[in-house]
Parts: sequence; structure tokens; C-alpha cells
Amino acid sequence: MNKKGVIILFSILSVFFIILLVLYNKPRKAEPESNPAKTKNDEFLEFDYSQNKAPDKPLKGEFLVDVEIPDGETIKISWLELPNFYKFGSEPGLLGETTIINRGKYRIVYYPADEGFLIPILGRPFEEYREKAEQEFLEVLSVGEQDACKLKVSITTPFSYNPEYAGVNWKLSWCK
Repeated sequence: MNKKGVIILFSILSVFFIILLVLYNKPRKAEPESNPAKTKNDEFLEFDYSQNKAPDKPLKGEFLVDVEIPDGETIKISWLELPNFYKFGSEPGLLGETTIINRGKYRIVYYPADEGFLIPILGRPFEEYREKAEQEFLEVLSVGEQDACKLKVSITTPFSYNPEYAGVNWKLSWCK
């Protein structure tokens, strides 16, 4: 092997070893910390993102936010006396929310932290299911259109169902 070949071989090996040293000494990313969520009693729930699992539900009556579930026949929201939908809605979730109505194509969910109702429309056509959800909203809460406008209500729909209506927080159709 001539002198020129030895120099080229030495240069290639040197570059190779430098690359190995750089890669070996490269700082490694720290393991991500779990994302604890505080409960009412300052206990922590571990979110296991690697298993795509939500935390175990706290004991009955414990929530991630400070919520009192009423046990009377009525509940007061925005100065309105409404039927206590916690009595017939779903078991309260971690935020104290309850699904009052679940019809598959739409739902009516109450969030006590902001005293607001969420109505996701999960069917097409949007206007048809929005109208049905709004009518059932009035019936289940035993309120008229004017009183319903005093409540915080947000109607939404996912892009995958109704792209032309998605991305907007719609109000009840008769409210200004």
C-alpha cells in the first residue's frame, strides 16, 4: 500500500471514530415525567400515556376540581331552578361533569366548574341533529327558549362529521 492510500485510510478511520465519539457522548433525553393530576384531596393520579390510559377514577365523590353534587330535586344555574339532572344523568366524571342525554348523534353534557352545557353534534346533517338536541335540551331542563338563552350553552361538531360547521362554538339557534 502506498503512502497516499495509508493517509486516506487513516483519514477515513479518524472521521469514523470522531463520529462514534460524538454519537456516544450525545446528551440523551431524560425520561418524560408522568403527568400527575391533582384531586380534591391533593392526591395524585398517574396518567399512563404509554398505555394510552386515563387515570383510575378517584373514589366516588372525589373530583379533579372542587365540585359539590346537589342531592335535591332541583339545581340552580344562572338564577334558574332546573330539574336536578344529576339524578338521571350519567355517573359524574373526573370534572364533575354529567352526560344528561346521549343519543349517539348528539349529547348534552353539563360541566359544573363553569356552569356550562356542551352539546356535541356527532351526526349529519348538522342542522337536523342540532334542532333535535336543542328541543330535547328545552324538554329535559323544563325551560323555555328565553330562559335557555340565560344558560351557557356551546354547540360543537367535529370536523370529521360536519367540516363546514366545525371549529365554531355555536349558541342555541334562537339566542342572539
